[in-house]
Amino acid sequence: MLKQGLFYLLLSLLAVVFSRYGHMVVIGVDMLFTTVNGWLAMVFSSGYIGETVRKVLVLAGLPVAITAVPALIYRLVKGSTMPWFFEITWMVWLIVALSNVMIR
Repeated sequence: MLKQGLFYLLLSLLAVVFSRYGHMVVIGVDMLFTTVNGWLAMVFSSGYIGETVRKVLVLAGLPVAITAVPALIYRLVKGSTMPWFFEITWMVWLIVALSNVMIR
């Protein structure tokens, strides 16, 4: 129990110390989301269904694309699949989804 409490305090300290960098990551991810969403606006209609489909595609594809870059580098260097690929993809998806909600 003491070990978990110390771990919780350490993570809280790291969150406070690196909050500025976390904010920059959230802003960068939102800018990337907006850019890709703008690129796909040329393909999809500007109606409600077109915007919804476009946002769903960006929200589903962007985390996979972001995670695929280090996974490809890992694959080229090590010759095997990157461990924790799906978990990292879900974390990136959570960051993209929350940044989209928080900034709007």
